[in-house]
Amino acid sequence: KPALNILNRVLPKAPTPDACGQVIYGARNISDEGQLVGRVDYQLNANHSVFGRFVRSHLDNPPPYAFSPDNILTVGVGSSGTGYDNEAKSIALGDTYLIGPNIVQSFRVAANLVDVWRIGNAYFSYCDVGVKTYCGYAPTYTSFSIAGGFGLSSNNVGDNKYHPHNYAITDDVSLNHGSHQFSFGASFTYGNYKSKSDFVAAGTMTFNNQDTGIG
Repeated sequence: KPALNILNRVLPKAPTPDACGQVIYGARNISDEGQLVGRVDYQLNANHSVFGRFVRSHLDNPPPYAFSPDNILTVGVGSSGTGYDNEAKSIALGDTYLIGPNIVQSFRVAANLVDVWRIGNAYFSYCDVGVKTYCGYAPTYTSFSIAGGFGLSSNNVGDNKYHPHNYAITDDVSLNHGSHQFSFGASFTYGNYKSKSDFVAAGTMTFNNQDTGIG
């Protein structure tokens, strides 16, 4: 019964098969990438200058299933079954001050913020088609493959998110004395990493042909 439920959810909505029952379909792939770079320098006076820099890059790549919700087979098209919504930002502020003819102080504040969203596909779980198993970890997707047939996997993941963030403050002083140069300073760096990942949370099933000769 679960096998018939899966077939009823998958095959009738797929593209029309040929005379031999073969289904041919494609996975639409749209990727939008961009980068924004900006920098401002300002000279306060002969001894004092400041700057600010900002860099932002992004990747918007929806999963193929988002464009073909009537064809659930697109959730298992290799690595392209998963979509991405990624953003990375880098911010830096600097202050350089000439204390005297031989002493320079440099103060910097910086942050690097990365946010990655690996987009899965929501369709149905094992429980939705009548399989007696636990579906609490993956209530909206299924992962299996059929030897010689189709597979559903959403690349084995639902929605995974990763957020590595880093912050830094640095202050350096450089002193020239005769033929010598002395440098000293201090820096403080703080980083945190938060993530949510559910790799193979639904379990992975494989139907091979070892007993029946056909998956």
